[in-house]
Amino acid sequence: ELVFEYKNKLATFKDNVRISKGKSTIFADKLSIFFESGIQNVDKLIASGNVLASDGEKTAKGENLSWNTKEQVAILDDDPFAEYFNNNLTISATRIKFFKEQGKMEVPVSGRLTTTAHKKEKDDDVQKSKNGGSAFSNQDLTSQEITITWKGRMLYIQNQNQAVFEKDVVVNKEGTKLNCKKLVILYNEEGELKNLVATHDVRLIEKQGDSFREAKGDKIIWTAEENYTELYGSPMASVKDGEKHISAPKISFSDKESKMFAEGKGYLLVPSQPKKDEDMGHVEVNWNDKMIYDGITRTANFYELVRVTKGNEKLDCDKLDVLFYEKDQIKKITA
Repeated sequence: ELVFEYKNKLATFKDNVRISKGKSTIFADKLSIFFESGIQNVDKLIASGNVLASDGEKTAKGENLSWNTKEQVAILDDDPFAEYFNNNLTISATRIKFFKEQGKMEVPVSGRLTTTAHKKEKDDDVQKSKNGGSAFSNQDLTSQEITITWKGRMLYIQNQNQAVFEKDVVVNKEGTKLNCKKLVILYNEEGELKNLVATHDVRLIEKQGDSFREAKGDKIIWTAEENYTELYGSPMASVKDGEKHISAPKISFSDKESKMFAEGKGYLLVPSQPKKDEDMGHVEVNWNDKMIYDGITRTANFYELVRVTKGNEKLDCDKLDVLFYEKDQIKKITA
């Protein structure tokens, strides 16, 4: 059905409407076309009811879609949410705005994004045969689904393959949860997550076997393919890994090599091995330069102006090597 209102410069199409231009197609229950003076140029389009728009690569679904021809801006609305699909990327929100000339997309409300990241898969057989070799020796890739939610807004810039999320951002992937105030992620050309940068009140919780690793700081950088994390804090970032408590300006985790690096002046706090009839105490290790922890050999190396403190006992040295039991208690110290 077509109703044309010459006075209002409005044409209305109803029932199973389809409009196409080039590779782009819009399906809807109703389509309203507003014309400029002279009934020659289109001013605005409004599609409503079961809207589906696609250009062959990207797809959007919602209840209402408006298109401003002068500003080249489309707005998609729905309740509880409209949806946008592009390769391995899905976005859900009550409102999604598309800016054609600027090549960007904005979600000015809270929303949810689901994407895919690739990491190098672990080869247990090769690892065991090498007795402590690289934990990621076969270089195969496995997919991880990642979900991001936010309370403020999201901005996606197409030519930069970059998305920015603001306010109460939460990132979830298998065994991992990240909270922050602002998040910037970069995608590769296939639309897969490449790396992310989280800032402001950052808190990361990761499941590590039967325990958890909790990291807090001002900034986290995570590289998806290498599964490598860098944590920064001012003055200190902190990590609780099992029974180990580590603080330093920069702490990095390499799951590829099962290692942790702490750079700059910092300290480590771990439970001590109690003697008979002695309460469980703690050992504190301070250093000025760096610490390297190897999760495969369960050893830690400390460098420059190292001090070990246990109760009233103190040990000072330039370099310290520590071997741990499985429950993170110190087994042996070599200064």
